[in-house]
Amino acid sequence: MLVNLIKGVVNNINLINKRNINTNVQLRNPYYRKKGFWEWRRRIIHRYNEKRYIRKGIKPKVYNEKEEKIKNRKDDICWTFKVYQLKISLRNLNNFGRLIKGLHLEDAIIFLESIPQIRINNILNSLLNSKDKIINNFNGDISRLYIDNVQIHYNTPMKYIKYHALGHFGLVKSYRNTFTYTIKQMNIQEFYHKIFIRGNVPRSLSHNMRLYLNQNRINKDNLIEWYPYICANSRYYFREKLRYLNNIYQFNYYKSRNNWIQNYFRNIDRRKQELQMQRNEITQMLEK
Repeated sequence: MLVNLIKGVVNNINLINKRNINTNVQLRNPYYRKKGFWEWRRRIIHRYNEKRYIRKGIKPKVYNEKEEKIKNRKDDICWTFKVYQLKISLRNLNNFGRLIKGLHLEDAIIFLESIPQIRINNILNSLLNSKDKIINNFNGDISRLYIDNVQIHYNTPMKYIKYHALGHFGLVKSYRNTFTYTIKQMNIQEFYHKIFIRGNVPRSLSHNMRLYLNQNRINKDNLIEWYPYICANSRYYFREKLRYLNNIYQFNYYKSRNNWIQNYFRNIDRRKQELQMQRNEITQMLEK
């Protein structure tokens, strides 16, 4: 009797339609394992990341149509560069592209410099040359340059003659691929939201801030302005304070953004004036 009961249960399980299975379940940690990465788990992870993104960001409570949007592709300026004849496989090029995509240009250069492989020197030199070209020729802003897109292209392989055993010759193919990347100068509104609101500060910038603070090269009054960027703890507590002020309608998003943008361009103008004064002093010394 027990055997018949077990057989009946097994038959009923086999007759269950997959459409009736409840896949709308919640996982405490969707990244626990990679095995069994089905579509329903992907949807859960997508919802999880979306909620996390919403919690981390702050949007204005009262929208103003006259103000610029947070993301506006029309104001972005993009430059595309290519690196030809790379003797690197498509898989490795894809891994290098995933490593630097979305990063600040300085962070991308530092990441590639830390990889001890000679074959990356072509990509690294291209990034350095493109950085100098954008700044000197196109008057780009180094603080707002990000790697926007990376594409891998297959080229025709290089053929050469190779000597085999017993006096035979043959043709050997060696792959040559192209690495294409796009550098974007982010519009100032999105840059404010990324740096000040979300706290996604480039690692090179925060590292230099902590270094200057440790070496006593800055005035202590500047710590108030550097508090939202200098380290992970300060960024976290500052973002919590912003979220609290935004929830009680005490944080004016547009007013804060306009003040931050004015202060940003004011610092750029001051830096240019200081460099011009230094150049004038150097030329005067050379003339004497």
